[in-house]
Amino acid sequence: MENRLRCLADLKELGFQVGSGVMVGLPGQSVETLADDIALMDRLQLDMIGVGPFIPNPETRWAPKGGSLDLTLRVVAVLRLVTRVAHIPATTAMGSIDPRGREKALECGANVLMPNVTPRTHREHYRLYPGKICLDEDPSTCAACLRMRLDALGRTVNATRAIPAIRVKPPRLHPAALPQRRSRKRDRVEPLDPPNILTSRGFARCVNDNHLQ
Repeated sequence: MENRLRCLADLKELGFQVGSGVMVGLPGQSVETLADDIALMDRLQLDMIGVGPFIPNPETRWAPKGGSLDLTLRVVAVLRLVTRVAHIPATTAMGSIDPRGREKALECGANVLMPNVTPRTHREHYRLYPGKICLDEDPSTCAACLRMRLDALGRTVNATRAIPAIRVKPPRLHPAALPQRRSRKRDRVEPLDPPNILTSRGFARCVNDNHLQ
């Protein structure tokens, strides 16, 4: 692990745009470990962060359990709040477990779509997970399909070269989005203290208390 982190630091020092990511729903994973992953990716100041649900092969012992789209989208949303300007793809894996998975990811903070330009004759040999979409789609129609999906969301495509992310301080969550408590001294409702979403407890509150709606 230390060697991998050193490689990422070396690439960044050389001027490369650096990316990493996480699969959501891995065996043994918890909101605490996800929070640690998010904090690590923030410290690494990544230019791109890939997030996708874990989709197990049916012939493995982990089938049929896998990652949920709901938790994956919440991770995307928290990453957007924390990193602000990192490029976060709406991954094909999200679209493979939900027909509108990529659109939902864009609505939760993702800002990148990646057309599949692999020749159709070779896509069968690039099955990273079962049920992957677009295996029969011609590369020439992929970009047009994605543009149509974006049009339905009222979005447009920026095909210019992606620039490195510029780090800024993450915002505090709005008090109106926080759970409420009733004051004992006065008959009034007060918001709870905002959770620190860079801690496992804060991330768990964001996941379980619907701060990210």
